[in-house]
Amino acid sequence: MATPHWNLDDNCPPAIAALDEADLRERAVRCANDALDAGRHPIRALSEGIARAFAAADRAAQVSAEGAAWFVCTDHDGTFVVSREDGAVDELRFDAYEDALFRGSELAREDDTALYVTLEGNGVLGKWEFFDDRPGDNAIHVMPSGDKWVLRTVTEPDIGSFATKREAVRTARERARERELDLVTHYKEGRVQRVTHHARDAA
Repeated sequence: MATPHWNLDDNCPPAIAALDEADLRERAVRCANDALDAGRHPIRALSEGIARAFAAADRAAQVSAEGAAWFVCTDHDGTFVVSREDGAVDELRFDAYEDALFRGSELAREDDTALYVTLEGNGVLGKWEFFDDRPGDNAIHVMPSGDKWVLRTVTEPDIGSFATKREAVRTARERARERELDLVTHYKEGRVQRVTHHARDAA
């Protein structure tokens, strides 16, 4: 039996109803229904609909850069999917959210475009842009990984693991200063908390 389409009246998902702007809600419902028609699982369709609505709104306002945006969203099997808006690149699947976010950030940075994150169920939705004021490509990240905190760079996926965030940040700060790297600290759910820039190429 086919899943009935959503609408803004009597069958509006809470995640869409919570969006601030009417135009955004309308676009999210339309995009989510398109994803249903394409055979997506309802959870995946809802995630895609919201993310694509935000991406379209940004492009209309000329906020987003040229090129196809990247997305991180949940799928019905509990995995986290990294995909590109135009479908030109095969989807990547991860068991851990922090791994999906890290890879999605790398890909968005390479394309000089935005990364949209939507996790159906808890209403988490974020957007990261990797344009002029971005951390360096070899920034050191303090990220959650299970019950640990890890240090990573784009080229070094595991350069330290710590029981507490405080320990991880202290060590990362020392290494960032020594190596003149940007320090990017993440919240527990993965989104960026703070970027600290360290001097480079000082005369």
